[in-house]
Amino acid sequence: MENVQKSKDFYLNLFHQEIKHDFGRNVTFSSGLSIWQKKYAINLINEEIEKDQKIEERDLKNKKTNQRIELYFESDDLEDFERSLRKKEVKFAHGTIVHPWQQKAFRIFDPDGNLIEVAESMESVVTRLANRGFNPKEIHTKSMMPVETIRKILGQTKKPKT
Repeated sequence: MENVQKSKDFYLNLFHQEIKHDFGRNVTFSSGLSIWQKKYAINLINEEIEKDQKIEERDLKNKKTNQRIELYFESDDLEDFERSLRKKEVKFAHGTIVHPWQQKAFRIFDPDGNLIEVAESMESVVTRLANRGFNPKEIHTKSMMPVETIRKILGQTKKPKT
């Protein structure tokens, strides 16, 4: 998307999508649809694709096709799912990475060359960081998630001042 705000408004107003996470340059809707600021996504995705030496040369040359659409799925057990796909000889764009907002993900190609991202849910990210000892404010800094959303995920509520 060239203009994330304009696209976000389009999906909110015309398709009645509900925002699950809004990170500015990318927005995830409750339906699973995600939109990205084009330049940011292209740079981030291709940087990871080019790092992986296993990708076939023709896929690197065909970047324009693969940058037009990316499907997104979440997995409760990302590592196990990645292992199972590797056993089935699925073509990987890159193995598991950690995005700047701390979400683990990998990307594969479908048989038509469309890019598919498989990632852990942001709820899993928050839980993982909390289990590593980070408090909600620290998790916010690392994940860009709103503190109130983090507290809800962790089952914490802010006590009202009296």
